[in-house]
Amino acid sequence: KQKCEKMKGVRGGLFVLLVVWITLVSFFSTGLCSVSDLSPLEETLVSLISEEQINSTQFHLTSTPHLAGTYQDYETATYTASLLESYGWNSSIETLNVLLNYPISRHVSITSPQNKIFTATMVENPFPQDPTSYSNDTVPTFNGYSPSGNVTAQIVYANYGTVSDYQHLQSLNISVEGKIVIVRYGAIFRGTKVMLAQIHGAVGVLIYSEPADDGYGFNHTRPVYPDGIWRPENSVQRGSALYLPLCPGNPIDSRVKELCINDDTPVNSTLPSIPVQPLSYADASPILAALSELSPDTVAPQSWQGALPFTYTIGPAPTLEVNIALEMNFTETPIWNVFAKIPGTGPEAEKLIIIGNHRDAWVFGSGDPVSGTSVMLETARILGELVQKHNWTPKRTLVIASWDAEEYGLVGSTQFVEDNAKNLSDAAIVYLNVDVAVSNPNFAISSTPSLRTLIHGAANDSEFLNNNTIADTWNGKIGALGSGSDYTAFIDRIGVASLDYGFNDGPYPIYHSNYDSYHWMQSFIDPNWEIHSAAVRFLSLITFRIANDAVLNYNYHDYNTAMDEYLLTLLEAVQTYGGTGQVNLTGLATAIESFGQTADQIEATRLEVKRVFDETEGGNTNKVVELNRLLVSIERQFLSDKGVWGRPWFKHVLQAPGAYDGYGTQVLPSVMQLVMEQKWEKAGEEAEELVMQVEKATEYMKRGMEDLSRNESEGDSWWKKLVIGLAVVVGVLCGLLLILGALFVWYVLKRRTTDYHELDPLNPKQ
Repeated sequence: KQKCEKMKGVRGGLFVLLVVWITLVSFFSTGLCSVSDLSPLEETLVSLISEEQINSTQFHLTSTPHLAGTYQDYETATYTASLLESYGWNSSIETLNVLLNYPISRHVSITSPQNKIFTATMVENPFPQDPTSYSNDTVPTFNGYSPSGNVTAQIVYANYGTVSDYQHLQSLNISVEGKIVIVRYGAIFRGTKVMLAQIHGAVGVLIYSEPADDGYGFNHTRPVYPDGIWRPENSVQRGSALYLPLCPGNPIDSRVKELCINDDTPVNSTLPSIPVQPLSYADASPILAALSELSPDTVAPQSWQGALPFTYTIGPAPTLEVNIALEMNFTETPIWNVFAKIPGTGPEAEKLIIIGNHRDAWVFGSGDPVSGTSVMLETARILGELVQKHNWTPKRTLVIASWDAEEYGLVGSTQFVEDNAKNLSDAAIVYLNVDVAVSNPNFAISSTPSLRTLIHGAANDSEFLNNNTIADTWNGKIGALGSGSDYTAFIDRIGVASLDYGFNDGPYPIYHSNYDSYHWMQSFIDPNWEIHSAAVRFLSLITFRIANDAVLNYNYHDYNTAMDEYLLTLLEAVQTYGGTGQVNLTGLATAIESFGQTADQIEATRLEVKRVFDETEGGNTNKVVELNRLLVSIERQFLSDKGVWGRPWFKHVLQAPGAYDGYGTQVLPSVMQLVMEQKWEKAGEEAEELVMQVEKATEYMKRGMEDLSRNESEGDSWWKKLVIGLAVVVGVLCGLLLILGALFVWYVLKRRTTDYHELDPLNPKQ
């Protein structure tokens, strides 16, 4: 019995020792038993999101049209600045004078034959269900930067007006020279449609919304607004006709000619020289129907057919003539960028995290851009509250940028970047763009590849609909950046890592129309503002982590993976365009492989520096700062002084908007464009220059690694080194004591157990 009692004591001691050991391990470890992937501060941050506040911002900003340069636009600037001040940010308004145009008069008609005479209304009808559709301030239907003009000519239907569409016309010996071209919206940026028509000699362009694309669909299977989300027959898509693939920004900036045009540029101005007018499908239908009746022998291919009730033909019809008469007021007018700031603290306080969204809209802009504005302002509110009420201080400075005149051609943001390029290149570490934050429930994102790991982490930790996360309902694809929103100047001019995201991967049928309204959004897209809330969670977590992490989570292994993808895309293009054997890409493949090896070393170093910093609660601060500087500046090494071939304003050699696309991305753009144009010798030359650019980035990384190694022990004061040394010694001693204690318990336990088993259970004395 005494032996058994002693065994109980030993077991009790072992249990106590086990509890102590677990406590020590828990104390010296982090994240081993985490219930949530969010830190306590992150939990607090996302708990502050208010759907009610999002709704309030949406309602206010969609209550009136706010086209760039108008007094309503200025009112939204003062409202935004005031709101940010109330959230604890220091706000300011910057005024810029830029060139914009506004319509004085517009006229589109069939002038002959007599029995086909028709005049387009170009008016969007109001609906009783949508109160704002009755607004007296509704913006007329027009295209930004369209010139004035009065032309009468035969008409040719050119499908979407893409390069391949014009190639098909040429194969049929159909010329658009001296004619008006009618094209449908979609496939490429509208300004590129106009540029291609101008290059091919057209004298005017009509761009209409095809019901097969964003209207009732084939066989009238889709409900149109106000009964559903789809574009009704009188709805018109406004938008800029600036030649965005050549150069965004203020077209009369004295730098434009110098920066945007060279001998290889297809046109000599970023402004169109021929008039262009957008149409509804109700107004386009009589023109296309007349073309169908009067040129029955020019039936368009099946892929060019639409949902209007006749066979689409190409034309021209000798007797059919159309008139476009536009009078525009081009004026140099003020626009207003709004900025707000929360200063950072610590050794990287001067580094900038810029969150941007444009504020101007073609009309009410519930999806574009007010959904993004609502998300950005709610993110600003909860970050401000985290600072004011929860004692958080960002390690880097937070900047909110509310851009103006984005709709005309990224005017406000481009002007800001051009005017502040040196300071931004030194200080900006990331640009986070949100434009159309919500137009459907489908998440989409594009970014520079170094941000991919950060993006996936935030998507995994952002709650979404039906108890899912964003990652649960997203295909995981992260695209390369093209153009069409305010990240363009940041990545393409000064090499700042950037992303652009939103729940917008899918239909957005009332885009740039009178019906992109609060009623449309609340009735059909996000009635409880839950999708907006998910967009805020994602943006706030990304922002918080970049602002709060000591070691930036920029992953260049991911960058190398993306470069491999880009190379594969280029190789496929070479094969598609018949260039096998015409251009040698072996050197590029070798350079990318070498970059990848160094990128893996950078990532291993980043993880090790982070581990040491976390475990020592500080580590080598100077080394962390130097590593972060390296991680940020690698992106800059892909900027070419001479720019992308044919488009010198774009300097990033790995991605740019497509030369004849405008929105979509063109990877390895100089070589890719020359391959598509089958200019093999020049493509080879550009491939060699691309190799040198990649090698330059690789050498830069290697030098950065060498500097980190050389300075590894520098930057910490003697007392911090002493504390770290003592902590290591104490840790080792604790470990030894734990081992000795465990051995002692094992010995006692073994001895007592052995004695216990040697007892004779039949001997009552024992």
